[in-house]
Amino acid sequence: MRIDSRLLDLLMDMAEYRVLSASQVTHLRFSRLRSARRRMQQLCGRRFVKLLPGQSGGGRPENVYGLAKGGYELLVSQGRISGDGSYDKFGGESLLNQLSHHLLLNWTRVHLVEACRQNSRLESFLLASKSPLVGRSADGSSLVADKVTLVTGEEPVGLAPDAVFIMKHKRSTEATLFFLEIDMGTEPGRRTDRGVSSIEDKVKRYKAYFRSGQYKTKYEAQWHVPLRGFRTLFMTSTPQGARSISDLLRQMKPSGFCWVTSREQMVAQGISGNIWQVGGQPDSSADSIFDAYAFSCPLPSIPE
Repeated sequence: MRIDSRLLDLLMDMAEYRVLSASQVTHLRFSRLRSARRRMQQLCGRRFVKLLPGQSGGGRPENVYGLAKGGYELLVSQGRISGDGSYDKFGGESLLNQLSHHLLLNWTRVHLVEACRQNSRLESFLLASKSPLVGRSADGSSLVADKVTLVTGEEPVGLAPDAVFIMKHKRSTEATLFFLEIDMGTEPGRRTDRGVSSIEDKVKRYKAYFRSGQYKTKYEAQWHVPLRGFRTLFMTSTPQGARSISDLLRQMKPSGFCWVTSREQMVAQGISGNIWQVGGQPDSSADSIFDAYAFSCPLPSIPE
């Protein structure tokens, strides 16, 4: 097998995304599903990639892959990644108990990649909390995570989005900041007596984060662009989940910085379409996170 830039780029995707289904690999790197499957089978044979148990959600099971130790070692030897980290941080096995959650996160990322392909004037830069390529703080937490004070005098609490990204026009010096939360319907809307984390908790923490201005200090330094506020995006696994979060947001005003949609809507129109309910308002007020550059951009069908 020839070790070239195309192979290394594919393995870097496996390192960055942690787990990818056959369809996701195809959208990122191939034109045909059969070509992607054949290549991934070859990589499994060389122990650069491994086949993981799992399903991408609904329908027949689909192959899901993660980086194997051989792939990790190849990337280190080629200088693509540092050898300081442990392979365990790169492999996908540690995500098996939240595989559906992570695959939905990666579908959202794939849609974002496709939208920027279709409108080449726009660009996006994203940091995912589970990516081993994202730096770590002194306490070992992802640099995407932060702490925020809800009540003066009390201990700060954690804020850990699934991903954070900016969108900008390539010729502009300004960007829009987004925090992405993937919701699989497992978190309650409001805090329970058991103290389980809830959607309500997350919204309160993002409100405090905005008031503190910490996001400006952190992410303006990260991407060297001025930021004015941010939006928190809730991507749900089902339309029912989107409606539940929207109902909650309407009771937590001001909540206009929280935008909600479901995977079903994203599949139909793409992440750039008018699919987002702002502050939990009804479907009639759906908007696009691309603002003036809104356009429908479902993923292209991939031939077998």
